[in-house]
Amino acid sequence: MHKQHILAIVFFIAALALTGQAAAAPDAVAALEKKVRSYTSFKADFVQTLTHRQSGTTETRQGSIIFRKPDSLRWETVHPSRELIVVTDSAVWNYIPDEEVAYKYPLDILKDSDTIMRFITGRTNLDSDFEIEVEEEQGSTRIHLYPYHPQQTLTEAVLWVDTQSGELKKVAVTDFYGNENMLEFSDMQFDIESGTDSFRFSPPAGTDIEDRTSDKVMEKKLFQ
Repeated sequence: MHKQHILAIVFFIAALALTGQAAAAPDAVAALEKKVRSYTSFKADFVQTLTHRQSGTTETRQGSIIFRKPDSLRWETVHPSRELIVVTDSAVWNYIPDEEVAYKYPLDILKDSDTIMRFITGRTNLDSDFEIEVEEEQGSTRIHLYPYHPQQTLTEAVLWVDTQSGELKKVAVTDFYGNENMLEFSDMQFDIESGTDSFRFSPPAGTDIEDRTSDKVMEKKLFQ
């Protein structure tokens, strides 16, 4: 099965808090949480670069993301191959058009990464879940987040924010094995009118549906 690396979305959401303001500590951290709690939805385009430490190879993907509180999510990769993840009000779908297969998971799969979902929904405090370091470099403020309880998918996250404009430049997440997931975003919009169709999914005719809603052990972790 394909692996979709969407953990870095969490830190993208955090970094959005710095948009439009200077990123000076400790104000940057307070702004992070304030912004996360203030918006209801957002959408953006992304370029994702995955670097595999052991092989030294990289993968680059492009696509878009739409998120609406409390938990609705649409993550669509369009290049080099298409893949779609949709968190609906009843299930999590992972659709791979080229393989004509759609995997259906229970919403409980989201609980596999408690810190992730609590941050996305604005129900966490950065200083209680992460050790935070903020440093200035030429033209940017760099914010390091180290989880107090590291997970296999997350041992460090780094946010780069333009020092003058306060705009997000990129986000990088490193997992237990040293693999890096970097996301660069563009065309960010908040409190958008996305409609409910963005968070619905009906497998096209001829799609092989793999129903994993009753599995006790998930074959695939969407947040790694």
